Amino acid sequence: MKKICSIPVFLVILAFLSQGTVHSQSPATFDLEVDSSPFQTTPSDLRKHPAELLFRWGANQHIIDGFPDGTVKPDQLASEAEFLKMMFRGFGLAMPSASYNDDWMDRVYQMAKVYRYPAAGVIDPSARKSPITQGQAIQIIVAAQGLNFQESDAFAYALSRSWLPGQPTSLSQFDKDRKLTRTEALELLRHLTVNGMMKLEMRPVEFSSREALSAEDSSEVKSFPSFSLVNLPADGLTVKIGDDVLRLGDTRTKLEKTLGQTSESGIMNKQIYPLLTVHFNEENKMDYWSVDQWNVESTDESITTSLGIKLGVSNLFDVLEAYGTTGYAGQGIADYFYMLQDDGTFQAVQANYIYDHRNEWNKFYHLAFLIDRDTLMVTQMLAGWLPYSMY
Repeated sequence: MKKICSIPVFLVILAFLSQGTVHSQSPATFDLEVDSSPFQTTPSDLRKHPAELLFRWGANQHIIDGFPDGTVKPDQLASEAEFLKMMFRGFGLAMPSASYNDDWMDRVYQMAKVYRYPAAGVIDPSARKSPITQGQAIQIIVAAQGLNFQESDAFAYALSRSWLPGQPTSLSQFDKDRKLTRTEALELLRHLTVNGMMKLEMRPVEFSSREALSAEDSSEVKSFPSFSLVNLPADGLTVKIGDDVLRLGDTRTKLEKTLGQTSESGIMNKQIYPLLTVHFNEENKMDYWSVDQWNVESTDESITTSLGIKLGVSNLFDVLEAYGTTGYAGQGIADYFYMLQDDGTFQAVQANYIYDHRNEWNKFYHLAFLIDRDTLMVTQMLAGWLPYSMY
């Protein structure tokens, strides 16, 4: 089984280290979007914009590009081609960056045709640069769930899962003809990400049964905010094995009374115990722990975090409810970052905060989860002192 490691953390931090520092509707004019690395500095049209964090997420996940003038145009209307490219990239399909002609659109629409998505530009190339409406976007998204519904049923399906932009409580409140800005298009994809969407499916040729509209109890569907932070108490990075609680800073002697003798050494001087993999600092105190699904399969002991996330039992939504959504990048990887406070508690921070406070590097910690893309169950988790994880 693939082991969780410091790579996701490294990639997130590296992105910020290399970059430096998340509705009004614009006229329907479309400047050409190209891969111009807009986040070498904060784009001028994102400074103090409410969507700055959202666009940072989109840029780090390679969902969006910038424009030749160094802007990202958050309030410009999104074209159908832009929306499709964002969606494909956001859920794991490689798409070319925009070029100085329209060649990039061909790849986008080739994929839309293969997946049988109801994109107007597949049949009518002149529609590719047209602003996308909320209704069109929702029909494409529902198709990406592997469903083929008539328009009204597609909207009903999205409503039951709290996917409609603006979170209306009834279809009468949903304006299908309203055009989406680039911010709103990206926000829709972020909303889907934190609410469990992991991959794209082909739309079937035949219409889907209307039974799928009630296949899930919509009353149990939870809708999470796109970005939220949760501070942790002093014991927030502990791991509980049965009745034993292990904390960062515990000595090797204490751990071995609980875990037994180490069975082997792993990479980066990690010590592999029967139930846990740990690292000890120069003072022989634990500064990192990790555990994955095979540990649970080999023991009857429950393994949980301080906030009750239980390996092999808890799912993505349990993690987001307990720790917030800001750390969830998508594709089953959640990395949360914290700064140790004077009172021993942990302040939740965004990744760019670490860059801004890099002179206090030794105060930062992280907690990470790996989520299975099919079952959404937690399969791996770790916590540690960030400088070690970056080693």
